Amino acid sequence: VKLPLITKVAYALPEFSKLSVTMLMNVHAIAFFNEFGANLSVLSFFIALARSFDVLTDPLMGWFSDKTRTRFGRRRPFMALFAPFYGGC
Repeated sequence: VKLPLITKVAYALPEFSKLSVTMLMNVHAIAFFNEFGANLSVLSFFIALARSFDVLTDPLMGWFSDKTRTRFGRRRPFMALFAPFYGGC
């Protein structure tokens, strides 16, 4: 299915609001924690651990949401449930 450009842009716009903050944190977090005496190998380990966890859970959650059938749709219940937690971060 070919989507119009305006539809693609509308879906992509919310990502731009968090992209700048995420990139700032990713780029400067290591230097920030290093200034406070954190061990870089420990920081790297926990960053790699978090990414490894994502590698396992992202496809699993995608599969789970694909198989979910509700009267509200496949993904809306998950968005309604987890959006407040995501917004609170």
